[in-house]
Amino acid sequence: MIQFSEIVDFSTTNNYVFLTDINGKDYLVELSLSALEEKLPDEFIRVHKSTIINSKLINEVKKLDNGRYDLLMKCEKERVISCSKNYNEKIKSIIDF
Repeated sequence: MIQFSEIVDFSTTNNYVFLTDINGKDYLVELSLSALEEKLPDEFIRVHKSTIINSKLINEVKKLDNGRYDLLMKCEKERVISCSKNYNEKIKSIIDF
């Protein structure tokens, strides 16, 4: 069983939801992102219409020229999550810039 602390993110690909763990392994999830968003602890935040991340595993935040953010996640394999501008305020509220 995977612990919340080991989950880097949930993302959708071709109408399937996948969980990625800190080892870079992907697992198929049988819930929608919306359903997950309601059930997950507060450290999990939506940063894109297709991505929910574990905010405790953010290693670095890079502000891009277009006003968006890239999040470099703490995990075995390098993982960069691109955030949607629609979620910028939420990201700013949890990150100390």
